[in-house]
Amino acid sequence: MRSSTSLTLFSCSLVLFLVGCSATTQTTSGRDYLSKYDRVPAAPTERAGSINDAIRDAAAVEPVLRFPARIGLARIDGHGRLSAIPEAEAVHWLALMEDLGNDFGEFVPVDLLVADMTKTAVSAETYRHMGPVDRVRLAAARQHLDAVMLYQVTTVDEYRKNALASVDFTLISAFLLPSRKVKSEALGAALLIDVVQGYPYASIQTRADGEKLATVYGASNRADKLHDQLRIDVTAKLVEEAEPMFNRLYRQLHRLPATPAPRQAIVD
Repeated sequence: MRSSTSLTLFSCSLVLFLVGCSATTQTTSGRDYLSKYDRVPAAPTERAGSINDAIRDAAAVEPVLRFPARIGLARIDGHGRLSAIPEAEAVHWLALMEDLGNDFGEFVPVDLLVADMTKTAVSAETYRHMGPVDRVRLAAARQHLDAVMLYQVTTVDEYRKNALASVDFTLISAFLLPSRKVKSEALGAALLIDVVQGYPYASIQTRADGEKLATVYGASNRADKLHDQLRIDVTAKLVEEAEPMFNRLYRQLHRLPATPAPRQAIVD
């Protein structure tokens, strides 16, 4: 069995994949979220730099995105690296941009050369320890993008023998008889985040599967071809889910104030 199941980018629950497509949006205020803790005294043992401080820092983000916007598009490969978007996948994202219209702005691919160039914006040690999301954000910032849609598709293979396997013991039959069944599953995930502060505006998860008959020596090649098709299928499903997600996010964001109100200090 050959597997590439590691989702280096997204912490997606397997249950979500098994039940089909799903999409979520978020427009909640970090300021409002944290306000209920303003009167809560710190724990006696709490020190600066504690996990509680890190949690507050993580929560202190605001949904500042407004449309029309410059939305980056970044494809992450199975190794967690930014990769070029294949033409067969790009056509689906271009169709989405046309369907959404000018009110949403434009999709801009995160450029591989820009991503390579922005390595010098931080130290080599810092860059080496950065995850794929932060590396994309760094490049997207150089391109002055407002938000970035990251997506990744991974595949899982399963090889099973069928009734013809009992006669594939000779070299010729192993090449000629379709005694193996190649079953593959593709899992796709997408995440829309703010470039500067990392606010997660939306996420999408979906899946697709397929199977083909193959000979013993042709199973690997069949699996590769099946992977290619499933990646396209899953990308199409992600895009299909993205359109209503963007429309819902548009309505939610544009009901918010143009700029977040300043947080009021509480005086005891």
